[in-house]
Amino acid sequence: MKCCQIALGILGLGITILSAEQILHVYPTGSALVGEKGFRDLSAAVRSATPGDQIWLHGGVYRESWTVDSSGTTNGPLKIRNAPGELVIIDGRDPISGVSEEISPGLWRIPFAGEVKQLFWNDTPMLLARWPNTTFDRLLTRDGWSAVDEFSSYGKIKDRKLPATGVDYTGMEIVLNVCHQFFTWSRKVTKHNAEYQVLLYPQDLGKAMETMKDWPRWHDDYYYLQGRLDLLDAPGEYVQEEGYLYFRLPSGASPSGGRLYVKTRDYALSFESASGVAMKGIRFFATAICADKVRNLWISDCHFDYPSFASVPPEWNPEKEKVVNAVAGIKLSGDHIRFSWSSIRNSYTSGLILSGGDNWVQNVLVENVNWHGDLLDSGIKVSGTNKEMPNKVEFSTVHEFGAVGIQVNGAPAVIRQNHVYNGGALSHDVSLIYGRTPAIDGTIIEQNWVHDCLGERFGIGIRGDDQTRGMHLRNNIVWGCNDVGIEIKGDLNSVTGNLIFGTGLAGILYDCTPEPEKAWVKMYPVIDKQNANSVLKDNVTDGIIGLRGRPYYGDLSGEVDNNFIFDDAWLANQAGGGVHEAIERLSLQMVEEQRTLLPRDPGYRNGVIIMKNEDGYLQVRLRMPVSEAHSLFVELRNASGNIYAQELSFSPDNWQSYQTVPIVYDAQAARIYTPAWGEVIATEIEGETTLSFTRSQ
Repeated sequence: MKCCQIALGILGLGITILSAEQILHVYPTGSALVGEKGFRDLSAAVRSATPGDQIWLHGGVYRESWTVDSSGTTNGPLKIRNAPGELVIIDGRDPISGVSEEISPGLWRIPFAGEVKQLFWNDTPMLLARWPNTTFDRLLTRDGWSAVDEFSSYGKIKDRKLPATGVDYTGMEIVLNVCHQFFTWSRKVTKHNAEYQVLLYPQDLGKAMETMKDWPRWHDDYYYLQGRLDLLDAPGEYVQEEGYLYFRLPSGASPSGGRLYVKTRDYALSFESASGVAMKGIRFFATAICADKVRNLWISDCHFDYPSFASVPPEWNPEKEKVVNAVAGIKLSGDHIRFSWSSIRNSYTSGLILSGGDNWVQNVLVENVNWHGDLLDSGIKVSGTNKEMPNKVEFSTVHEFGAVGIQVNGAPAVIRQNHVYNGGALSHDVSLIYGRTPAIDGTIIEQNWVHDCLGERFGIGIRGDDQTRGMHLRNNIVWGCNDVGIEIKGDLNSVTGNLIFGTGLAGILYDCTPEPEKAWVKMYPVIDKQNANSVLKDNVTDGIIGLRGRPYYGDLSGEVDNNFIFDDAWLANQAGGGVHEAIERLSLQMVEEQRTLLPRDPGYRNGVIIMKNEDGYLQVRLRMPVSEAHSLFVELRNASGNIYAQELSFSPDNWQSYQTVPIVYDAQAARIYTPAWGEVIATEIEGETTLSFTRSQ
C-alpha cells in the first residue's frame, strides 16, 4: 500500500502526520460498499482502526450520529477525513414524510408529532412564528423586536403597538432583552391587558434583577412574542400545534417544489475521552460536534453551517449556578486541541466554545452567530483551566454577532492578529473582545483590528471589565465604536501602543475610580483605586478619560506616559482616504518601535486544495468560504517552460466544489494567484496538496 503524508495546515506549527498503516472506508447509505475494509458506520470503523490509520468518508450525505472514543498517539494519530477529492456532508436533519394540505391561501400543514428543533425548506432555514415579524437575514437587527414604551418596569411591558395586533398574548412565549440588556430571558406572559396595552411576565429573572428593579433602564427594553398559530402570518414561518406542523413557505412557494427537513441531531459527532485524533475535510450542516475530556485533538478544513438552533435562549440561573435551556453548539473540552482552517456560520448560540488548556484556534471564520444578544454566547469563547497552559486565538475573523466576538474566561489567553467587527448588535452594553476577573491575569490581546461595535448605549471595542487583573492590550487598532475604543478596569494592566479613532465618547476609558460592588457577578476583594499599578503609554487616540462623563487626563492612575491625543479638527486636516489611509497617517504619531508592530492584515487567510484525478485533470477548490464571487488564475508549466493558463471563478455557493483544469504539456508545477490574496506555488501536482495564501480576505 502506498504511504501518504497529510499536513494539518496549522499556521506556524509545522505539524505533520506520519505515514498511515491502513485505510478504512466509510460509505453513505445507498452507495455500494467497496473492499473488505468498507463500513457504513463511522463508529464501527473507528473501533476497527489502530493508531496511525486513516478513515476515509466517501462523498455523499450522512444522516447519522457517531461517537469517537478510540485513541491514536501524538506521532500516529487516528485520522478521519474526506476521501480525497470527494465532498462529504454530515447532515443533522431528516426529511419529513407525509402529504401537506393547504388550509387557507399560503398556509399549509402536515402531520408531525416529533420534536421540532429547527425547520428547513430545502436548505433554507425557517423561523418560528413571531411578532414582530422578521426575516432570517435581519436576525441581527432590531427589526424583529418591539421597543417598549415609557412606564415599563420589571415584570411589566407597556407597548402601544399591542392592540393593533388583535391577539391575546396570555400564556405565550415572550423573549426579553431587558434592563441592562446583556442577558436575554424567555418567560410566559402571565397577563395581557389590551385596553391598557400591557403585558405582564414573572419577576423571577434572577437575584440581580431584584437589586435593579428600580433602575430607569426598563424604559428602553426590547422583546418579541413567538410560537403560536395566531402569529403565523409571514412567509418563512412555522409553528407546531396538536400534532401538526403549520407553515408558510419562503416566497410563497408550494410544497410540491421541494421538501421540508427537521433538525434531529444536535451533535452528529462526539469525541469522548479520546486522544490523538485528527479530523479534516468534512462539512457539517444543521448539526455540530462536541468533545469532552480529550487530548491532542486536531480539527482542520471542517465547515459548519447552522450548527445550533433553539426556540428560547440559554439562561444563567444564579440560584443553581448553572446555565439552563443550554443549546447545542460546537463545544470542545480538553487539552492540546487545535481548531484551524475552519468556518462556523449561522449559529443561534456561540460559534465555538473551547475549554481546557493549551488549546489553539487559528485561521477560523465565525460569522452570523448569537441571534439573542446574551453574554453567555460569543463568537469564540475560550475558557482556560490552567494558568500555565494559556489558550490562543490567532489569525481569525469574527463578524456579524449579537453580543461578544471573542471572550476570555477562567485562565489567561492570547488573542492575537484577529479581525473582529460588526458585533454587539443585540446588546445594550457590550464589547467586541471581552474579559474580566483576576483569573485572566496574564491575558495578552495584541495586534487585532477591532471595529464597529453596534451596542446601542455602551458599544466598546476591547474591554477588561469588572475586577480585571493583569490584562495586557498592545498594538491593537480600534475604531468605529459609539462609546469607547478600549475600556480597562481593575489593576496591574497595561495599555500600550494602541491606535484608537472614530469613537463616540473617547478612545480609552482608563478607570481610576474605586472598584464597585456589583450584584450580578461574582465579586472578589475590591480595591480603593483602580489601575494604580497599571501602565498607559505610547497610545494614539482621540481621547483618554478616567470616568464616563468626566474627561480628564492629568490625574490618571499608574504609569501614564507618551500618549498622543488628537481631536476632530486635527483629523479633518489630514489627507483623506479610507480606513487603511487613516491608520497609516495616525500611526505616524506613534513611536517607531510601536508603529512597526501595528497589524497590517489581520484575520483569516484563504487557500486552495489541489489534486490530480484519474482522468489527468488538476482539481482545484478553496479551503475557506468567500462572501462574493472571486477569480483564481491557474498556470500550469512543465520543465521546458510551456505554460497553460485558466481562470476559475468561485462563489459563496460553489467555493467547496472542485473545478478542473486540464494538465497539458505534461505539466509538473502549478502557480495559482489572485490580486487580493497573492500567489501560491505547487512544485509538483501529484497527490493532494494544501496551499495557503499570505494575505487575508
